[in-house]
Amino acid sequence: MRKIATLLVKEAASRLKEEHGMKLDVDKSVFKLLVEKGFSEEFGAREMHRAITENIEDPLSEKILSGQFKKGQTVKLTKREKETVRQAILSESQRIGQNLEALAVCTNHLHLAARSCCKSIERIVSMYKSVATRALRSVGRSGPIWTTGFDKRFCFTEADLARKIEYIQNHNG
Repeated sequence: MRKIATLLVKEAASRLKEEHGMKLDVDKSVFKLLVEKGFSEEFGAREMHRAITENIEDPLSEKILSGQFKKGQTVKLTKREKETVRQAILSESQRIGQNLEALAVCTNHLHLAARSCCKSIERIVSMYKSVATRALRSVGRSGPIWTTGFDKRFCFTEADLARKIEYIQNHNG
């Protein structure tokens, strides 16, 4: 299954480079997600195309159309940089008194689950992006790091929150 996912992602990367002059650098955790979502007992690997479209191509298209990704751009954090970001966000969450339920720092984005606090989600995201950016700059990282937007999802039950936490924990790569 992973070989099929790799082949199809390479095809998508080739189209992205040809059409937009951009490089696609996919984290290992993405392949794990694609294998999970792209295979079913009933249909086998036929779902892989849909998984790649929903999890890679559609989000990339939205970011290209919105101007968040530019021609020739590749954004990817190293393992050391991801750990720097993780520590900066954990420190900031302690400083402001917010309990993070889960945190995954990926190559060009992050996922976190937190209980609501006294500040708006927009303000919290801005604070976390700022401390992470400062931390990355302190270790010599320059150039674009984060996209301008964010995606928020509210969990209204403990079961929803547990599923989100599990997703984030599995997303660490």
